[in-house]
Amino acid sequence: MIGYFFVSIYVGIFLSNIFFYYTILNNSIDNNIKIQKCSDNYMYCSELNKIYLKKKIDKINYIKFKDFKNKQQNYTNFLLKCKNNHNDKYQNILNDINNFNHIYFWLQNNQLLQFKNLSYIILNLETVYNYKENKIDELKLQYIDIFCHKNKIIFLIIGELEPEKLFNIKPPFFNKNNYISPYHYKTSFLSNPERIIGNKYNKKSVSVTINKIIQDLKNRNGLKDNYIYLGQNNISNVKLHMF
Repeated sequence: MIGYFFVSIYVGIFLSNIFFYYTILNNSIDNNIKIQKCSDNYMYCSELNKIYLKKKIDKINYIKFKDFKNKQQNYTNFLLKCKNNHNDKYQNILNDINNFNHIYFWLQNNQLLQFKNLSYIILNLETVYNYKENKIDELKLQYIDIFCHKNKIIFLIIGELEPEKLFNIKPPFFNKNNYISPYHYKTSFLSNPERIIGNKYNKKSVSVTINKIIQDLKNRNGLKDNYIYLGQNNISNVKLHMF
């Protein structure tokens, strides 16, 4: 009985060892297989990378292509818009020429083209502005402004209108510092009107004649034969062009 008992113990220990080593070996084989699939198998990982990389490249190329097509369409739309705008402007110019409304005809009819080489043009505001009706001839003022701008002529305006009102209706190329009015003068008791230094002006106007304003302009800017005054009345020692 005792011998049988010891034999049983040895057999149990032997079987336990076999089971233990079998488990370790089995786990080792499974781990080797898994590790081989994930990292050690170069061909397998390479194929996965190729598939992933191809999808990524395809996605990037698609995005780039889509962006290119959008830019191409935007550029095509831009060219079409430019073409339509050009056609509209060209047609408008033709209409103006046919109807004698083009700026060239206006300048020619008012004999202003002869002054394109001058340095200054002085405009009396009353030639384009009706003080009683508070109305302005915008087209006439704009034509003079364009003519001066294209020929690099300094455009000066003199008038009795408040500076702020003039600034609200001024043409696009006109420099508001080139407007002179009775608001740009000051006076004191028993003294003659004097031009305020710089481009400042008062909220109230003072009594000053157009002759005085023009003479101050001539003295300040050194005007001799390089200017023309656009007005409706003759002024002594002033080069006048009536229109």
